[in-house]
Amino acid sequence: MIRPENTLPAPRIDLLVLLLSGMTLWAVPLHGQINRYGASLPGAIVTLPVDNHWFVTGMTFGASRHLTIPEDLENLHAYTDILLWEGHLEGGRSVNHWLKAGIGATLRTYNPFELTARHEWRTYLFAVASQPVWKWTLTHRMWWEERWIQNGYRENYDYSYRPRYRINPAFPLSIGKEVKPLYINTYIEGLWSIAPKFDRFYGQEYRYYAGLGYKFKSRFKAEIAGEFRDIYWKGDHTQYGIGRLTLIYTFPALKKMSGS
Repeated sequence: MIRPENTLPAPRIDLLVLLLSGMTLWAVPLHGQINRYGASLPGAIVTLPVDNHWFVTGMTFGASRHLTIPEDLENLHAYTDILLWEGHLEGGRSVNHWLKAGIGATLRTYNPFELTARHEWRTYLFAVASQPVWKWTLTHRMWWEERWIQNGYRENYDYSYRPRYRINPAFPLSIGKEVKPLYINTYIEGLWSIAPKFDRFYGQEYRYYAGLGYKFKSRFKAEIAGEFRDIYWKGDHTQYGIGRLTLIYTFPALKKMSGS
């Protein structure tokens, strides 16, 4: 019998490594005027496994963003009532049950139904490693993005790289029961935009997420959550409070593989 890949044991957890990786999300804050916003961000995540290893995932999100605490009344008109839509498509391979990697692309559009619409394009590589911690699941996700952001006049694009790291613990609330439909999902994420010549940071962003999820079926679940974003970009300091409702569905695999 050939031992299937997805039965490989998970790696041992080094608590010191986890603490150090979490500390990498802290950086010296940049100075600048603080602009604070509120937003709603509903979305959907759908995964199509091709077989036991290959998969394709599509994600779509929409947002309505409003200035909640104006500190620069002169520029208030530039920030109120902004619509945003973004779509993601990524595909990859599961090496085993705790490690997967792949490539992806993103399109983000600001005010998509207006003549002032602006666009942002991204391509990225990613790797995801999951580890069991007692009753929890701890996930690390790493990205390497290339970004093209259309300027305010829609005539050219700013270009940068953006490494990203997310540490994501999730755990069931009904510990001790065989069926655990209710769970908590949290993460902390750091994003760093770097100039093409790697000579300075364009900006930094830190995200803090806490959500309550419910698994309706083995392949379908929903999460309601709050997210706080702290962004430093070219001297400006912006903070977001975001409400999220996300539906998550996984299709059955197109093909099933078995070892023999």
